[in-house]
Amino acid sequence: MAIQLADPKSRRRAVAALFLGLAAAALVYVVASRWMGSILALEPAETRGALASALRWMTAGLSVLVVAFGAYLFAFGRKIVRFERFPPPGAAVIKDTEVLEGSRARKRDMLIQVVSALLIVTALALPWVAFQVAARIA
Repeated sequence: MAIQLADPKSRRRAVAALFLGLAAAALVYVVASRWMGSILALEPAETRGALASALRWMTAGLSVLVVAFGAYLFAFGRKIVRFERFPPPGAAVIKDTEVLEGSRARKRDMLIQVVSALLIVTALALPWVAFQVAARIA
């Protein structure tokens, strides 16, 4: 059983990405809160259209991020299939990881491919649902 050792540089990058993601989420929350506050201050006749627009924009923005992550997972899974190894060669890991080969790697790939497909399909369907709801609101 082979073990791929953790890459300290990748671990630092992962922690930095986590903190950047949290900071970005906090910024989005502040901006969205102010935006929603300004919408709620509108006249009732204008509020519905503005809320529908906010729903469309927020859903579209979130969906783009989720589709991008799903596409990354799909590409990562394709590397696993090509090399029949998890983690694939050249992939940095943030903790010591057992190397899976052959059928065990393909099983891991299958899980990754299913998750990526579910993320992409859901992220593409969500804006359609949001636009349907927004059309009924406006």
